[in-house]
Amino acid sequence: MRRLSILSLVAVAAALCSCKVHVATPRPAVPIVREIVADKENPSHRLLKGQLPSAKEGSVFIIGEPREVVALTDAFLCADRFDNASSRAIPDGLPDFSGECFSGILDETGAPYAALLAQDDGTLLRELCVRDVLAALDTTCYLSPYDLEGGMRKAPAKVLILASSCMAAYGQFDVDTLFQQMGCRIPVLSPLQCMLDEIFGQVDGDFNLGVLTDRANLSSGIYSSLFSYRCHQKGLNASACTVLAPRDSSDLLTGFFDDYIASGVRGKLNYLIVDEPGQDVDALYERVDALLSVMNPESLQYRGSIADDLKILVPDDCVLRQCYALMRERGLFSFRIAHPRAEAFLTTPSLIPYSDRYAAPLTVQAIESAPEKTRSFYVQD
Repeated sequence: MRRLSILSLVAVAAALCSCKVHVATPRPAVPIVREIVADKENPSHRLLKGQLPSAKEGSVFIIGEPREVVALTDAFLCADRFDNASSRAIPDGLPDFSGECFSGILDETGAPYAALLAQDDGTLLRELCVRDVLAALDTTCYLSPYDLEGGMRKAPAKVLILASSCMAAYGQFDVDTLFQQMGCRIPVLSPLQCMLDEIFGQVDGDFNLGVLTDRANLSSGIYSSLFSYRCHQKGLNASACTVLAPRDSSDLLTGFFDDYIASGVRGKLNYLIVDEPGQDVDALYERVDALLSVMNPESLQYRGSIADDLKILVPDDCVLRQCYALMRERGLFSFRIAHPRAEAFLTTPSLIPYSDRYAAPLTVQAIESAPEKTRSFYVQD
């Protein structure tokens, strides 16, 4: 099966759900953005005004729901996809982000984002995104939920990554708007937007897209609205996006393809986004190869609905590539001779260093389920 490192993708259509679909495309910024820009005495105005990333002192901040942050942090810590000397896409046996620090903001206050999004038109989630980004940029940190003085200092952010598709779809526009108006040059990335950037940069015609995502995201409309917006920009009117959740009782991809066929979409599936943290893209391709192989009886069922050159996107692949390229281009690598390291913070709602003592059970579970090397970075007690 042919596979591309830069993937082509476009989509239009709605997620398959009965709930109302919010609009996640560009629109007027939320009030907090306008307030910060207008008030020169606002601490956030002073924080953002003309801020530049520091290659030596800054950290890569990954923001979002705990499970997604932990999974994405692990992907960065373990990445070896490039030759660090030449930047060619050839592993060299060294971590791609040697010497870098990855700071995870485990957003317990706002999570789960799907539930927060269900409360209004998306304004709460958009404002939360802006506040979390401001917390990442601020060097002030608190010792505990009961510390009112802010007696700790932390590294500033030199790159910001919004790990959650929900948060990125609703809040990244507001953050980009705020940074542009304040002259803040800190890059902001997200797996969702990185996938879309790579995809739409290569689009040359209509096609069918599938998205496999958590069931809680089905009613958010984040995929269909963003894909529709980008398709409108490209003048693509005959593409389709089918958004489905994994089945509980079947193989991940088999269940998706069964539901895709049942949805009645015309034409073969050309592209598939598996928006679930920690996916092995090679294993996904192997599974598709098996389903399409004429040596297996399943091929009779699936070959009419899956393109032979189906392209699969997973979040960490796209954001790792773009983050590496961006940091090389803008000179943001620290060039320390050390393994990459990680640290974590909790929103309580003030930002504090991660501790099992204050973390919610689901957050502790996310940490404990991480690989041993990654888990060791988070244990502070």
